[in-house]
Amino acid sequence: MRFLGIRLFFILIILPFGLVIPLRAQENNFINVHFIHGSKPHKAFKQEEQKWKGGIWGGHVGIEIDSDRVIDFKPQGRFHWLAHRNKINSVFTIHTQDGFWAYFGIKSAELERTSIQIPISQQQKTILDSISSQYITLSPYDYAFIGMRCASASYDILMQAGLTPKHTRIWYCSKYFYPKKLRKYLLKKARLNHWMVTSHTGNERRKWDKD
Repeated sequence: MRFLGIRLFFILIILPFGLVIPLRAQENNFINVHFIHGSKPHKAFKQEEQKWKGGIWGGHVGIEIDSDRVIDFKPQGRFHWLAHRNKINSVFTIHTQDGFWAYFGIKSAELERTSIQIPISQQQKTILDSISSQYITLSPYDYAFIGMRCASASYDILMQAGLTPKHTRIWYCSKYFYPKKLRKYLLKKARLNHWMVTSHTGNERRKWDKD
């Protein structure tokens, strides 16, 4: 009887206030994959709105691996049309979320943007932290028109953490040639897995790529 009394005390008093909270905190790890949609000015606003590299097929993507820490991939130095093995003109950088949205110099409130929240395990979080640290220190590949770009580099990071299927670099370079391709793939996974998706409509002075 004494044992049952202690057990009942543990269930009614200690468990609600102590043990369940750390377990939930460990299970609620997420990353956010942020997309700036490709865009070009409408004809009536060509003098007011700037052109973007890639235009309607362009845009940008970054992964928020930790709260307000977004990693992205971009060219550095002379732009290469074909990827170089020994001359790597690229860099991975870390931004705040506001810094990432400011990539094209437009206020975040005027961007067409999408964010996809992906749940991760603690092991996957450790891998992502390790990859981002390595890639920021030294970019592992060149940025090139025919080669790795922001979408394929993001796939690479997700793949190494076990969040997307494993493929060769040549495969995901061609498959995710620009951000919309990766966004459509992750949105499909989001619908199947009930991931949270947030979106924002861009200003009316520009034509935006749509899902």
